[in-house]
Amino acid sequence: MLVAAVDLLWLRPKKVGGTEFYIRNLLDGFLRSEEPFHLYLMVSKDNRETFRHYTEDDRFELLETEVVSANIAGRILWNFFCQNRMDVHHDGRHREPRGAGVGPVQPAVRRGCGAADARHLP
Repeated sequence: MLVAAVDLLWLRPKKVGGTEFYIRNLLDGFLRSEEPFHLYLMVSKDNRETFRHYTEDDRFELLETEVVSANIAGRILWNFFCQNRMDVHHDGRHREPRGAGVGPVQPAVRRGCGAADARHLP
């Protein structure tokens, strides 16, 4: 069974365009899936309410942080110090995961770092 975390801290509702449409369509696709999974949605103070409806399905769980999406520095610090606790992480954007030479990374942590990588999550 897939158990993964989806980083939504970067998402500022109605301000990030195509990446917001992509991630919401991806989550809606999971809602329609009959496969067993559990997704932890990492949400910020200013976007959590736009994702709360997913928790009507027991396969979704919100990880509510005190991060403010518009606060880029705070978001980066939270990512650096807190996200290493996840076994699998997908953030819906194209960027290098921290394992690419920045910050301490546990060897067992696997991260998908863009849209194409979502296909390869277990």
